[in-house]
Amino acid sequence: MPSPAALSPLDTLRAHLAEDLHTVEAHLARVLANRRTELTDDVGDYLQRTAGKRIRPILTLLAARGLGGTATQAAPVAAAMECVHVASLLHDDVIDQAPLRHGAETVSSRYGADVAILMGNYLYSHAFQLLLDTTDPRPLMILTRATARMCEGEMFQIQIGQRTIAQDDYLRIITDKTAHLIAACTTLGAVVAEADEAAVAALTGFGLDLGIAYQITDDALDYAGADGAWGKASGIDLREGKWTLPLIRTYELANQTDRDALLQIWNNGRELPAILEIMGRYPSLEQCFALARQHAAAAVTHLAGLPRNSDIDFLRALPDFVISRTH
Repeated sequence: MPSPAALSPLDTLRAHLAEDLHTVEAHLARVLANRRTELTDDVGDYLQRTAGKRIRPILTLLAARGLGGTATQAAPVAAAMECVHVASLLHDDVIDQAPLRHGAETVSSRYGADVAILMGNYLYSHAFQLLLDTTDPRPLMILTRATARMCEGEMFQIQIGQRTIAQDDYLRIITDKTAHLIAACTTLGAVVAEADEAAVAALTGFGLDLGIAYQITDDALDYAGADGAWGKASGIDLREGKWTLPLIRTYELANQTDRDALLQIWNNGRELPAILEIMGRYPSLEQCFALARQHAAAAVTHLAGLPRNSDIDFLRALPDFVISRTH
């Protein structure tokens, strides 16, 4: 078996979980293959062809296996978490009017916003159905709470609008929109494995800090990737009118002249090169990556009291992978 230290690329981790991930994919295939409606089936097939990294099912499986759970217990829950994640992306792309996601047409761009909204609702309903098949009521409660937090985070972001925000507001948004779902994945893995309360709490804390580290890194790469060195398309958040941490830190660090210039650029075309010129005068990105490292380190500390086995070791390696990635 490959060493957790060689976690990148993700193929190493997928190989470790290959059999269990196959079971998860079987659950997802059944959800997406709706023979009652041709359009639903067509969109489901497109989602399968443009599928992401399956990070959330991976987290659920690792947490469950690391605490003695089985694929039979964890796979339906892992599939439910992926359904919720994909549903949230479908709705986000409608809100953001995004034409592309990871280089592929969004469902809203390809089929229309109405189809994207309905398909998102369809996936949410099937996520809850997958959890209803479990005998323990806690998974459904955990998922509904996480889903509510995601919606609250999105509503708060819309309420703020396209204006400057404080770092605390930014952290509230990413905690609600990203971290709580990731924490739900790791928490549910522990719950279906019938772990004790201390282990469940440890996996919840791990997921929250991992999710925050992930999102801060992602937002920093949106600006750090401008020269192509990081392998990530740049300026997406800027085009969508989102004040993320790199911009917030630049504004807070800048002198009054640069603050005024930043706001003028923001209100008149949002040219990325002009933003980057000002950003380059301050340690904004360095501070973003430093904060991501802090949360990654905090995530690992939550696992200190858990068993030492290959699955928990993979979890321990994930925060470093998250903050070291280039896309």
